[in-house]
Amino acid sequence: MEVESNQLINTSDSHQNDGHRRIYKRRWIVLIIVSLINICNSGVWISLAPVADRAAHFYETNSDNIDLFSSIFFMSTIAIGFITIWIVDRNGLMLGIYLGAILNAFGITLRTLSSAQFVVNSLSLSLRMQYIIAIVGQMIAGLGQPFVLFSPTKVAELWFPTNQRALATTITGMSNPMGIVLGTIISPIIVTDFHKIPTLSTFWCIPSVATLLMTIAFVRSSKPPTPPSNSAEVINSTPYFTAIKELLKLKAYLMLLLYMGCAVGMFSAFITLIEQILRSKRYDDSFSSVCIAIMIGSGLMGAASVSYVVDKNKRYTTAMKLSIALATLSIIGLLVSL
Repeated sequence: MEVESNQLINTSDSHQNDGHRRIYKRRWIVLIIVSLINICNSGVWISLAPVADRAAHFYETNSDNIDLFSSIFFMSTIAIGFITIWIVDRNGLMLGIYLGAILNAFGITLRTLSSAQFVVNSLSLSLRMQYIIAIVGQMIAGLGQPFVLFSPTKVAELWFPTNQRALATTITGMSNPMGIVLGTIISPIIVTDFHKIPTLSTFWCIPSVATLLMTIAFVRSSKPPTPPSNSAEVINSTPYFTAIKELLKLKAYLMLLLYMGCAVGMFSAFITLIEQILRSKRYDDSFSSVCIAIMIGSGLMGAASVSYVVDKNKRYTTAMKLSIALATLSIIGLLVSL
């Protein structure tokens, strides 16, 4: 292990305030794997929304039941969100990454098998049963979301020096919206008619399973042999539930919680329903995908730019206030345009 560790050490990017800390190159492998799981997971979540009308035709149901694929995904995340944080804090980042990869791969595999022709024929599954099994698979994939969605800051804290944490958090944080972009663009391309719905599930199943195999092969520990910074060496002794109670007493945290809750809720509802909204205005699926891609793409560019600036000047509060102001103006513009 010592030989392997020495080969993976790169001390050139150590932060001056952290002394002569060992910085391990395999931190990028962990970051890439977590990012890939996030991309696959968010792609699974949004994949049916851009082609809701064709999915409804395939399952012989209405659009409300197709919207349930998106809703149940988030309900699963909310149901175990706090438990997930406790599990990761108690047992380490590696377990969280494993559980996220396993649940996501198993969920989309179940959804894929529910509409696979050989399974349908072998078990004589009705369309209603196919739909129910697909919903269960979507729910299982949703249970995996918090394990990887909440991991970016942990990965940055445990594996990266202080001067790279904002960059690492931004990269892993951007992976989730990147998966949404891919999901909204790819779905209309694959699903040219309702018979292609099983092909869409297969498309997301393959990288999800591949990412699980990568996780098993390369993620062997929750943190490097030696901490990358002085702050990473400090152990937080505050009990988990005590820390939650203390957070809920902070006015600044509650304001941030309210803002982020409203923002994420509106964003999620909008990208889930945009295909149906624009179709009522006689726009096709491709146009709705382009709208989502532009919206998320501009956000990714903004996040990358802000992370670079914040890494330099550490003005986190100013960056947050600016983002809130711009988001508010965007929401007003969206309401006017609709």
